Amino acid sequence: GYYTDHTQADSTDKSKNRWADRWAKIEVGGSKLIVWKNMKHGVEDVSKGNLATTNSPNIVEDWYSEKIYVNGNENLVLQSFVTVEPLLVQNRFIHYYNDSNDAYLGNSYSTDFYQPMFVTTPPNTGYVRVSTTNSQHAKFKLETGTVATGWLRADEDTQSDIDSKADQTLTQDQLNALEAKRLQMETEMKALATLQQVSELETFINNFKQEDTDGRQKIIEITKAIEERVKDIEPIMEYSQKLKFMDTYITQGNGGMVIGANDSTTKVVVTPDRISFQSGGSEVAYISQSMLHIDNGVFTMSLQLGHYITRAHPKNEYVNATYFVK
Repeated sequence: GYYTDHTQADSTDKSKNRWADRWAKIEVGGSKLIVWKNMKHGVEDVSKGNLATTNSPNIVEDWYSEKIYVNGNENLVLQSFVTVEPLLVQNRFIHYYNDSNDAYLGNSYSTDFYQPMFVTTPPNTGYVRVSTTNSQHAKFKLETGTVATGWLRADEDTQSDIDSKADQTLTQDQLNALEAKRLQMETEMKALATLQQVSELETFINNFKQEDTDGRQKIIEITKAIEERVKDIEPIMEYSQKLKFMDTYITQGNGGMVIGANDSTTKVVVTPDRISFQSGGSEVAYISQSMLHIDNGVFTMSLQLGHYITRAHPKNEYVNATYFVK
């Protein structure tokens, strides 16, 4: 306190000193009673403790708070912090309720949106609600005490932001996990497609080998059967014999056999040690001493060299692939 008596005679007598409360019952609460994340936007019937959307004359529009539990005869300070200059009349309300039966005890309000609003709750107040009109661009702070302090967020709002960031991190982790799963599935699908292609190629190669083996065996059997079924042997000796048909001919003699067309220079000459393919009077390919020689050739399906087969890819005819086979 401080000394307020200016009578000199009294000042020398300690028993007559009169002191006053220097703080004049000033209360600084600083508590943040409004949790902004719990503020609602819409309409509320202020005559009821429970929230209810209504068209009754008692409605309060725009922002309103959840239940804020306080005591009777408690000093409160309501402030608004404007982020955009308001265009309409701003009203702020503090509604009082009895906690035992939710009875509405009335309200305090202020039309001066820029000044702190100081109130004392009725004796039997159990909780209050804060509501405003035309205040889309403002935030509010309710605190206990008789002194208006600066803007400070409620701990719950700060924690909500922290949790939200944690949720965002979790969500990102989940997205990363989903992307990893998608890539895994894509890899598995590609692997499955590759396995399918390999299976198709394996089937083709096996069929090719089987057909080649069967073909070799078949020609051996045919040759043997022909040789065994000879009916007549006509000795021609140094002469040649020519069989002429409608379009083709066969000439055979001691040196070999010629098969050709009557009106073409294309022919096949078969001798004991050489099979010659001729066109235009020139040899273009021959088979001799277990070797096939071709000047110019086109393989439309496949070519095998040793254990390697080269062929057009079964899924893309413009790509050649070489495969190893046993």
